[in-house]
Amino acid sequence: MRKGKPKSPPEENEVVKLKPLWGIQPPTYVGLFYGIALTLILFFLLVFPGLYRHGSLVTIHTLPQGASVYVDGVRVGSSPLTTFIKAGSHSLQIRKMGFIPATETIAVEGRVFGSLFFPRKVELRIPLKLESAEILLGRGYEELASWVLAETPTPIRPYPPILRNLASDLTRLASVNALPAETWNTFFLQCVPQINSEGAFQDFLSALFLVHSDGKVLTHRSMLEVLQFFTTLLNRQPNTLYWLEAILPSSVSPAFRNHPVVSQMEATLSKERKEKSIPPSLPTVRQQVIRIGGMEFTLIPEGSFYKGWALPGDASGTPESMFIPYQVRISPFYLLSSEVTEEQFAKFLQETPAWSPAARETLKKQGLADEGYLTSWKDSPEPPNPSYPIREVSYFAAKAYCRWLESKYPAYRFDLPTEAEWEWAASLNAGSPPNSFPPEIKPVHLGERGRWGLRLMLGNVWEWTEDWFAPFQHLFPEVSLNRGVEKIVKGGSYINSPESITVSTRGSQPPSWCTPYLGFRVKATPR
Repeated sequence: MRKGKPKSPPEENEVVKLKPLWGIQPPTYVGLFYGIALTLILFFLLVFPGLYRHGSLVTIHTLPQGASVYVDGVRVGSSPLTTFIKAGSHSLQIRKMGFIPATETIAVEGRVFGSLFFPRKVELRIPLKLESAEILLGRGYEELASWVLAETPTPIRPYPPILRNLASDLTRLASVNALPAETWNTFFLQCVPQINSEGAFQDFLSALFLVHSDGKVLTHRSMLEVLQFFTTLLNRQPNTLYWLEAILPSSVSPAFRNHPVVSQMEATLSKERKEKSIPPSLPTVRQQVIRIGGMEFTLIPEGSFYKGWALPGDASGTPESMFIPYQVRISPFYLLSSEVTEEQFAKFLQETPAWSPAARETLKKQGLADEGYLTSWKDSPEPPNPSYPIREVSYFAAKAYCRWLESKYPAYRFDLPTEAEWEWAASLNAGSPPNSFPPEIKPVHLGERGRWGLRLMLGNVWEWTEDWFAPFQHLFPEVSLNRGVEKIVKGGSYINSPESITVSTRGSQPPSWCTPYLGFRVKATPR
């Protein structure tokens, strides 16, 4: 077999020659290729971004900050913010609680060349007009009340700076800096009974310092004014000691409690509590009963008593355990001898279809009830248990029932009793013969009458009252609460143990809630 000659290795200086392409010589088309590639790179770096995203980076500042920004109806964030907006005409809307929404039409231009590296930038500054300082304060208060009744804040879900943000917004507006000091003091006093945790107290302090320093640098004067606020509060409300003890950080609370002055004041308050924890004496007036539309009302005479007298005192540290009974005076009124029954409420529904079970979804949308509204009625106007107390009704439904009664019997003013009125009536009714505390719900006419002739003031179902709830409201009786997020309910229900409920026990529910354990009774006052 013939062997071929071995191939010699290629020389290092061997030159590779390109062939002509479509008759174009290599130097020409290689240069053309590099030129096209460079042109494309420059196009996609310098021109294409400006064509694809033709617009501007718009930075939006608002006074105050923290407003929601909407572009063409779509929320893009909270101010201050920077967002890209395409070229053209756009609707810009700024919204913030307590301020009049600001709406503008903005014309945005764009830059074609170099927008990737040097985008066109626009800066907008939009001042907001205050809708009403009172409205803003009211909404801030309701947000505070919602948070303090929610779950305990955690590191993952910390307490938000509600009052601090509110104070910051108002003090930064030159037109509102003249908000009277009295208005601020009234607002902070109303907030005090709501403060029930360390986080809420820190937020409260921050807001106090912001207001007294006009939103600027903290000074000796502002610190003295804040100190004066607490001094005045303590002088007017000695119970402030218990409040501070409950909300101060655990690292500070023991030192505060053991301070000689605080210890002496608490000893005085403890003695005062024992002296005031006594049931009221029965009035000397004769019991009187009237009938209005077939319903029996009992006269509750005027008198004074120590509200909260029946709350047990202990060292648990709960708000109720720190209650100091305080004297209140009650004007005379008539109270329905038993809870409103399903049969009585059905008459109201027949004449007011807007509150019928079939209108449940509409009432939910209006915030007047929830999904539990009269669910046991199965969308029927006929009561399932005519002689049983009406349940599954909201506070708003109870108020609507009172207005309906007024339209039928205009000689009287009908309403829900306040917490103090309810407790006064229940205190008169307690004693011998004892109020029954049924282990299960029962028809109202089967409830035993108390010594003042009222039935089932304790047990059966909780009852709506007119007052708003705050965790430490009882420590500050002089603070009037005209708003909130939950209403006080009284009396307990058949699922509660008799030992846990007294005439002074207080619960709370959102006014739109409807539960199987909550009803109401009506008070009547002659016009």
